[in-house]
Amino acid sequence: MTGIAHDTPVPGYYMPTANLLRLWRAEAAESFDLGAFNHGDYYGAVNQKVASETISKVLYPNDEPEAGKQLRLEQSTSSSRARCRT
Repeated sequence: MTGIAHDTPVPGYYMPTANLLRLWRAEAAESFDLGAFNHGDYYGAVNQKVASETISKVLYPNDEPEAGKQLRLEQSTSSSRARCRT
């Protein structure tokens, strides 16, 4: 497997500087093994690709579902309340 870096510039807030946010994506060296497929090993034919996609999903989980947004909202409101009490 190979790690592919993706750099995203993040500009500063009212600052003339920018920082780089580096995110990684795992990529299989061979996405489909025709030899394994021809021998009837259908899972083995795509095993490397599935493993590389799984690594990326674990590193950067999807927060689009409503449950993920709700959790993020609850965490931000609870931390805001804690700051107001002190």
